[in-house]
Amino acid sequence: MKIKLEMKKADNDDLQDLADRLSKASIPVITESDAEHPELNEKEEEPEFPGKSLVSETLAKIYFNQGNFNEALSIYETLIEIQPEKSEYYQKQISKIKEQLNNK
Repeated sequence: MKIKLEMKKADNDDLQDLADRLSKASIPVITESDAEHPELNEKEEEPEFPGKSLVSETLAKIYFNQGNFNEALSIYETLIEIQPEKSEYYQKQISKIKEQLNNK
């Protein structure tokens, strides 16, 4: 029982120490001199969709199964450029996609 009381006291001391440090903490104020460095305040342009540069056969299959035929088509066309040795297979997949698009 004495050990538990000592642990609780130690925990309370730790919490009090943390509370004291937080109350003394400060956030730096932005001054006019910071305005001299606009690059610090500018946000980098984010791509419309960060995964657009990521192409894979798996992603194309997922798009196809979801009915996102145009996205799948675009990926297979890109894959032909990246992996010309598999272009025959990708062409067959493109044909399947175009069939689906024509049946819509």
